[in-house]
Amino acid sequence: MKTVKTIIFLVFIFAFSVFNKDIIIEDNELDSFIHSKPYSKMDEGEKASFIKQINSILQNKAKKGIIYKDELGKIYTNSYYEFELYSKSETSQSEPGYVEYSLDASPFTIYSNPISIKEQGNHKLIYRSVDGLKNYEKDTTLDIIVDKTPPALDVDMDGKQYTHKDMCFFKPGAKLNIRAKDDIAGLKTIIVNTNREGYKPLSSENDTFNENGEYIIYVRAIDKVLNITNEFKYFFIIDGINPTVKLRMGPDMQDIKGETYCIKDSKVYLEAEDEGSGVYKIEYSLDQGKSWSIYKGSFQIKNDPEFQISYRAFDNLGNVSEVQEFRCKIDSTPPSSKIKPNVK
Repeated sequence: MKTVKTIIFLVFIFAFSVFNKDIIIEDNELDSFIHSKPYSKMDEGEKASFIKQINSILQNKAKKGIIYKDELGKIYTNSYYEFELYSKSETSQSEPGYVEYSLDASPFTIYSNPISIKEQGNHKLIYRSVDGLKNYEKDTTLDIIVDKTPPALDVDMDGKQYTHKDMCFFKPGAKLNIRAKDDIAGLKTIIVNTNREGYKPLSSENDTFNENGEYIIYVRAIDKVLNITNEFKYFFIIDGINPTVKLRMGPDMQDIKGETYCIKDSKVYLEAEDEGSGVYKIEYSLDQGKSWSIYKGSFQIKNDPEFQISYRAFDNLGNVSEVQEFRCKIDSTPPSSKIKPNVK
């Protein structure tokens, strides 16, 4: 039997005779791709082979004819596939005359060249053989669905998020939320390229981000006749780093005999830094953490014998610094002096 040469996934062979006709589907090198098991259920060898096939598909820029038959027997193609028809007679006493076909209710035409169907949608191809005695084979009808449309694709992230000047920040553990749908041939796979390290199928191995840093994600979806979406680019930053916070007194403290002293009526200045999502707030407590106040600016200490403060900083994702503590003594007692007159 003559094999169709212009396809990638499946080879359709049409054999025609006056009394017998069949359609045989044969495997080829990418049939395993289209009928592969879910990526999450593959072993390491199968995963490596699947990823290799994906890269081969992406690197092949030439338009190839694809045909796919689903489990219900529906036939799908892209617009580059060409149907080849030929005739075969086993029981007729005369040589086959020709094959004729009708596409979408058009008049029957004698087949001479491969048939391509360019328009998206449902099509009906009817074919039959005619022998030299004008015996007509019973019509065979193929319902063919041409799919030229890539899947619909949308991408965002699940997790605590902060956005500033078009920059998206997430806490560690943020997860890709990818929605892909193909209403015609059906969705085959979603592939993800993280920081240009190469495309891999979406799985639990590459959908969650726990390490701090910048990420550029490229996402594509492939349907079952190799329509592929354009790259969906998504940039974000994972920030699990706590801010830093420090205290400054004005005037400065003094160290006297190993004890820290604050000058009376001194002011407390709290400052925080965060190189990720940025500082959200600073809090302080004057009662050893029983209650907290938001720092809104410098404030004056009371002239008690001792001053004690706890303080911490939060960034815009809720990362919080370690609680810092400071205490100093305050000596509000003025010195005294005596003058001893030097009388002679």
